[in-house]
Amino acid sequence: MSTAKKLLGQTAIYGLSSILGRFSYFLLTPLHTKYLTEELYGANAYIYASIAILTVVLTFGLETAFFRHASKSSADPVRLFAAAHGFIVTSTILFIALILVFHETILSLIGYAEQPQYLYMALGILSGELLVAVPFARLRLQMRPMRFAIIRLSGIAINILVNLYFFMLAPFLFSKGINTIGFDGTHNVEMIFISNLCSSLWLVLAFIPVHVKIRIDVDAVKPLLIYGFPLMLAGLAGVTNELIDRIIIRHILTDFDNGVYAAVIKLAMFMTLAIQAYRYAIEPYIFSTSERKNAPAHYARIFDFLVVFLVISMTGIVAGLDIIKGFIDQKYHHQLSLLPILLVSQLLLGLIMHVSLWYKLSDKTRYGMYLSFIAAAITILLNVALLPLIGILGAAWANLLSHIVVLTISIYWGQKRYFVPYRFFPNALVVVLAVFVTFAFYYWNVHMAWKLLIWSILSAMLAYRERETLKGILPHAKR
Repeated sequence: MSTAKKLLGQTAIYGLSSILGRFSYFLLTPLHTKYLTEELYGANAYIYASIAILTVVLTFGLETAFFRHASKSSADPVRLFAAAHGFIVTSTILFIALILVFHETILSLIGYAEQPQYLYMALGILSGELLVAVPFARLRLQMRPMRFAIIRLSGIAINILVNLYFFMLAPFLFSKGINTIGFDGTHNVEMIFISNLCSSLWLVLAFIPVHVKIRIDVDAVKPLLIYGFPLMLAGLAGVTNELIDRIIIRHILTDFDNGVYAAVIKLAMFMTLAIQAYRYAIEPYIFSTSERKNAPAHYARIFDFLVVFLVISMTGIVAGLDIIKGFIDQKYHHQLSLLPILLVSQLLLGLIMHVSLWYKLSDKTRYGMYLSFIAAAITILLNVALLPLIGILGAAWANLLSHIVVLTISIYWGQKRYFVPYRFFPNALVVVLAVFVTFAFYYWNVHMAWKLLIWSILSAMLAYRERETLKGILPHAKR
């Protein structure tokens, strides 16, 4: 099978499992935003933002490090897996023990002294994420996308089914006078956490055979940590720009404001789905083709296609906003003006994911660390400065400005150290046009049909523009 066909096949399977998972959670948004108050939805956003950031930190970049080192012909994948997974299992146990020792202080600091169950449930969810990180990376290395998808999707199904029980079935049974487990007539955020805990438990159990194949191997894990630690810091750039605002908003403003912001940003989920599917599918492929002579030219062609794909997605969301906004309850609609800013920010994040691959390919991961510090500093400082002045609008602008700076610096550094012949000027024109159209669609008070017509014409023009690029990808992908 040609490399192109393998790429397309893995894109379809990894992308499908990723997109279905995130989209399925997205489909729960109408229930969560309807039945939870803004304050409870804000608490949900705060807890999950904290879990996501800690997941990046506590995996230490070992998924990518394992992938990189185990892909080499001279490597021993079995030993590397046992060492990487063993390190994460050990560090997870130590971290949980440390948190439990100081749980009262931590609960007081985060302002949930009256809801200690939030912390305990968050630790359970976090542990589940950590314990399956390297096993999932191993499946990708082994090119077993079907097994990857089956395990991932089954966990997602459990999460969704338990959510549907708490938010639909249990209330119905309760209204009929039938006793229900875990439901007393009121909705609370713990229902979301319990659903996630059930899913996490299943995923951990699904990998039981590999959990016993761990070992403390300092010699094997040391080079993985050296390679992965800067990547962990680099990963914080992305997760910080995406989620740190939901932590800062709560501490500067309120859980109410956090809930409103978190609900509106859910509508940018389609962009997030596209970016995540791209990362799962393209990163292994790029690593495996990095030594080919035509690799940089091929990466540039993929970038052209990525720009068009993200632009079509972004403008389509705003064109169909009259329908899409129904995914969140009406009590959040008064802040929809945040959406165009957040969408542009997500588009730039997708571009950052591609242009930042240079420091992984050239083994200069320290530059990812530098980008992480820059991004985190900008995001935190702007949030602290703008939130008291303009409220949650400040968080949206901080997110966007941070992505602009990181994208600019990454391109500048990358072109010096791993040159890729990107077509910057025509791609920049496409992005600028898309930004204009996005804001115009939001503020243009005409029937949605007109916006969708214009969007269809624009999409067709962009697709036609990239017809040669799409054709060009395939020949360059041959072995």
